[in-house]
Amino acid sequence: MNNIEPLQIALLHPKTMFKFPLAAVTKYYAKVAGQIFIALRGTSLGSLLGQDWRRDLAIRMALYLEDIVSEVGIWASFTRKCGELYGKPLPMVECPDDYYANEPNIEDLMFLTWLAAIDDICEEDYLAFSPTSPQVLEVAEKIFPIIDKEFDMAPVNEEFVAALDEMGEHTDFYELRSWLDYFVSHCYLTNSSLENDLIEEIFSLHAEGGLDESQCHYLANVFAAFSCKVGPLALKPVEWLTMLLRERDNEAMARIVEQIEVRENQGYKVVERSDEALTLEDCKSDTYTLEIDSLGIVLNEEQEMEDAIGAESCIMSIVRYNGKWLLNGFARFDNATRLYDDYAAMQAEYDKKRQKVLKSFKKMSHDEELFFFRDLDEYRSFCKRNFPGIDIDTGSLQEVENINNIVVYFSKTGIVKAMPNAAQYIKADDNPFYDDSEATREDALELFFGDNGITGDTLSHIINHDMLDGLKLDPDEAPLTRDELDMLARARLRNRY
Repeated sequence: MNNIEPLQIALLHPKTMFKFPLAAVTKYYAKVAGQIFIALRGTSLGSLLGQDWRRDLAIRMALYLEDIVSEVGIWASFTRKCGELYGKPLPMVECPDDYYANEPNIEDLMFLTWLAAIDDICEEDYLAFSPTSPQVLEVAEKIFPIIDKEFDMAPVNEEFVAALDEMGEHTDFYELRSWLDYFVSHCYLTNSSLENDLIEEIFSLHAEGGLDESQCHYLANVFAAFSCKVGPLALKPVEWLTMLLRERDNEAMARIVEQIEVRENQGYKVVERSDEALTLEDCKSDTYTLEIDSLGIVLNEEQEMEDAIGAESCIMSIVRYNGKWLLNGFARFDNATRLYDDYAAMQAEYDKKRQKVLKSFKKMSHDEELFFFRDLDEYRSFCKRNFPGIDIDTGSLQEVENINNIVVYFSKTGIVKAMPNAAQYIKADDNPFYDDSEATREDALELFFGDNGITGDTLSHIINHDMLDGLKLDPDEAPLTRDELDMLARARLRNRY
């Protein structure tokens, strides 16, 4: 199938805009996507990644065009944020001095092509090129004439613009959540297979708890909408929406969204109740009042409907939006304090171990957070010597064959993260295992930026202390700078960074 169906375009807009019959503007951008799809035939990346990738990229490029023509602000807010973070509109790509975000730029197309390719390309080669590599430029040069020609003729999506401009205090919680979900699951810039995989991972966790498929999908989506980092800058949907509203000069709604607070799924005890509201207390003694009418669907352990009035404890995720605490997802209630007690005990045990680690860490004679060990025995000896009586989990390391050159990150919050077979790539004064001859190898890129690589907080520490020396995306290009490594980490790891 060579054509792009208008429905494929419509589904990549906020859910509140979806309706039949499909608008003429949607059909127009579907035709543009079809032109791009055909133009990508024969390109080296198009041949390597296949027809589905070409179709997906064509749709994303058509939606980029709709964005800049309509001045929706998605791309403009992204490049503005890049300017704040990196001092230029696009990291890893040199933009001209007269760069303007709401006009077609071949640099934009290069970045979007690269972003789509590293999301989809086969694992062993996925980092073998940069946004300026010849195969990326080839694709951008095929697309640019179409985008440039259509820019002066393409229609404005007035409904999209109006929907953003009309958001305000009257925007209810469910409409807000729909906009946040847009950045997780639909937006051409922020959605990718990484976000889709994340939703499936959360879905699987809920499925293990015995909920049915529709409930699992619902909980996965509402959790991701507030709590997961998405898109090439690894920002939460609340941050993306705030940026977009500010780009549209809707400052009043931007401030409302910016002030959203989230409390993840945890145990509460009911400390006050009336026919209209419940007041809950968490294990830190903070209290939250929720209107009974806002609780929506609640579930007890047998997944049956149950009235919240009369409950003594509950487990739920809540969000403070526009001055009110609201349930986000489902709630589980119990007529005793068991749910709260169990959660509080688990949290207390976790905090106790973390504080022990911190206390022992502070007694050590140096302030380093990154440590290097030849093998598992050396790491265990270090833990036994410096953290007596504390069980530092090394179980995950035992699952790896040929363990050596272990990197361990002791964060200042008391979290311990270990990574085997990594020390040889990290340039640090106290790392005896650093091997300069191996520092530019592609397996180092796979280790640090791959799907199963080092943890995000560990990588952030390594990047911010300039410990990755000589890494390249392309053998013919200069080594990656700190900003470029940070951008790569955000784009590749997203919620893990």
